[in-house]
Amino acid sequence: MASYLQNASWLQNTTYNIPVLSVIGYAVLCIVPHTISVGIAYGDDLSKADSTNPHGAEGQIALKKKLGAKKFAAYERAQSCQRNHFENFPLFVATIFAGLLAEASLRTPLKGGLSASAASAQIGVTAFAVGWMAIRVLYTANYITTETKLWAGVRSLLYFAGNGWAFTVLAKSAYALGA
Repeated sequence: MASYLQNASWLQNTTYNIPVLSVIGYAVLCIVPHTISVGIAYGDDLSKADSTNPHGAEGQIALKKKLGAKKFAAYERAQSCQRNHFENFPLFVATIFAGLLAEASLRTPLKGGLSASAASAQIGVTAFAVGWMAIRVLYTANYITTETKLWAGVRSLLYFAGNGWAFTVLAKSAYALGA
C-alpha cells in the first residue's frame, strides 16, 4: 500500500500540502469518538448532559446505571478511543514535520539536490500521512464497535502498523537529516 500511495500522481498534483492538511484531518478524527460517546450517553437530548465534571466517578456511576452494561461499555470504548488518538497525536505531528524537513533537506544541493518526487520517494511522508489516516479511521471504527477479543486483536495490529510506519518515516528522516 505504501508504494502505491508514494507513486500516486493525485497525491503530488495538488495545491495543498497533503501531510500538513492531514494534521487538521487527524485533529478532527480525534473528536469523532467523543461525539459518538455523547450520542451513546445522551442520544438526541443533549440538555441532559452535565459537563461540570463529566469524567468524575459519581457521573460515571450514574451514567452506567442509566445506560446499562452494554451501552456503557460502548461509551467507554469511544472515550478510550479518543484518549488513544490524543496520545498518538504528538507522534503523528512529529513524523509529519520531520518527514517534510527531511524531504526539503534532500532537495538542497548540499544533500544531492534530489527532485521533489525523488525526495518524496525516499522519505514517503505523503504516503505516510494518507496511510496513517486510513489506518486510524479503521482503528476508530474497530475500537468503537468491537466486542470480541479477536477484533480487539485486529485493533492492536492497526495500532502497531500505524506506529511502526511512523517510526520508519522518523528513522528515514533522521538519516536524511544527519547525513
